[in-house]
Amino acid sequence: GKEAYEKKPARLRMQWMARPRTCKAMYELMSLAVAALAGCEKCIKAHEASVQQHGLTEDHVHEAARLAAILMGAAVALNL
Repeated sequence: GKEAYEKKPARLRMQWMARPRTCKAMYELMSLAVAALAGCEKCIKAHEASVQQHGLTEDHVHEAARLAAILMGAAVALNL
């Protein structure tokens, strides 16, 4: 939420991310789901834009977020 954080680069090693072993669209959907689990709005927006650039729709984005929520719910339930 702080503007200072939004200006800082992620500084992730992107070399291996540029060449995923799956198709780029699927990789971005998985990354979006992980970002949703982490609650990182900046990452969610970045991966959403990438998903759409690779020809997928808002429905795909929504399904990835829903799947992430289901997995989180199952993890929480199993941890009880």
